[in-house]
Amino acid sequence: MKKFTYILMLCVAALSCSKPERIFSEGASERIADAVDLYKSAILARGTWVMEYFPDDQLRYGGWVYVLDFREDNSIEAWFEGSGFVPSADPVTVSEYAVEFSTGPMLKFCTNNDYLHYFSFPGGPNGGGYQGYRGDYEFTIMSLNETMDEIILRGIKTENRIRLSPLSGKWTPEEYINAVRDSELSVRRTSFDLTLDGVKIGVLSRACTPVMDDFSSFSRSKIWTLECGEQKQDICTITLPDGIMKAYEPFTVKTPQDGELSLQTFRWVLGESSGKDEFVCIENGRIELK
Repeated sequence: MKKFTYILMLCVAALSCSKPERIFSEGASERIADAVDLYKSAILARGTWVMEYFPDDQLRYGGWVYVLDFREDNSIEAWFEGSGFVPSADPVTVSEYAVEFSTGPMLKFCTNNDYLHYFSFPGGPNGGGYQGYRGDYEFTIMSLNETMDEIILRGIKTENRIRLSPLSGKWTPEEYINAVRDSELSVRRTSFDLTLDGVKIGVLSRACTPVMDDFSSFSRSKIWTLECGEQKQDICTITLPDGIMKAYEPFTVKTPQDGELSLQTFRWVLGESSGKDEFVCIENGRIELK
């Protein structure tokens, strides 16, 4: 009986070690190649993209807009809202990119580009110290939506969320960057009352207004401090055309009547006079910055 039991155990073990059926019709290498091809095809199909870029894992320098033209020969041309403070008199704006697989599908800016590598240059004339401004030039591709008009990246160093969206046909790259700058320059105030239904509930302020050819002033203008009751926090923002100011991620304000309200995006609205210009929250129109 013991001998029979032993033989039965050997048979079970042999069956357990037999080659399992393949779950996928393709091998791992083929699936990886297909994924890389899909992402690169999607990028090239749209061609020119707007990148909402956030350097530094502490979000100390605000968000920045690039326009990127991806080409089939793996070259890329960049336009940058901060070109006025890039130290080179004749900047390198065309370089190479790669879509490849490492720890996952990745987008990499491979060769020197004075715009794309500004935040990651160590030391030198950009003044960023030995780690630069802690920017990324290698990104994990996190998602591609079904309509292939939004790609979400994550910075390898910072783990910040980076968004790519196709450049609208109504803009050239230069026009889009100029529209971003116009939005930034249209707001000259450094402090706003945060109001709910016209009643002040807090203050949003920043250190200075943007100075296009000075990185320190420009970057500080993108960081706002919210004071609402006992709540105080810094909010990292990015500016888009048509007077849009968007926080890196939604933030909440606490009110006695409504509890917590989640906010992220504001539109600059012109009033009857310049003194009545204001930001109106897109997510909740009851919230205004006056």
